[in-house]
Amino acid sequence: MVDFKITLSDDKELVQRINECLKQRNGICPCAILSINPSIEEIKKYTCMCEPFRLQTTEGPCHCGKYIKKFVKKD
Repeated sequence: MVDFKITLSDDKELVQRINECLKQRNGICPCAILSINPSIEEIKKYTCMCEPFRLQTTEGPCHCGKYIKKFVKKD
């Protein structure tokens, strides 16, 4: 059986810049483009760790690069 492990990027400078952006945007992903008057659902969807990344079924980084999903084997 295969599962995912989520880790922070090894690029500490990138993670720091993203964290600064998250603070400025009240936790909303810096890559997200929200509507002018976003709904609660839209805000929840793009609050870090964003829904698109949580639902991602492949290995790789989230859109902004802060998190990385990797396959791990489960016995």
